[in-house]
Amino acid sequence: MPASTFFEKIRKLERITHSEVRIARHMEHVYPLLGLETVSTISESARVGRATVVRFIQRLASPIPDPTVRKPAWTAIGPGRGAACHLLSG
Repeated sequence: MPASTFFEKIRKLERITHSEVRIARHMEHVYPLLGLETVSTISESARVGRATVVRFIQRLASPIPDPTVRKPAWTAIGPGRGAACHLLSG
C-alpha cells in the first residue's frame, strides 16, 4: 500500500486515541521499513501496550464504512444456524 493511501486511511478514522496517535506517528517516522517491524518493536517505540498496537492495526485492516452506502437490512444469526436470517430494525 502506498504511503499516501496508508496515512490517508489513518486520517479518515472518525476517532483516534492518544495511544493510536503515538503509534501512527511512529509508523510515519519509520514507514519505508515499517514492514520489518514487529508488534513489540512498535509498542516499545510508541510507548504503548502490544495489545493496543494489534487493535490499531486491526482497525486499519478493516474497511472504513462509506456513509453513502446503505447497510443490508439483514444479518446472519450465527454459525451452525443454516440460512437463518434476522431482520434488523431501521
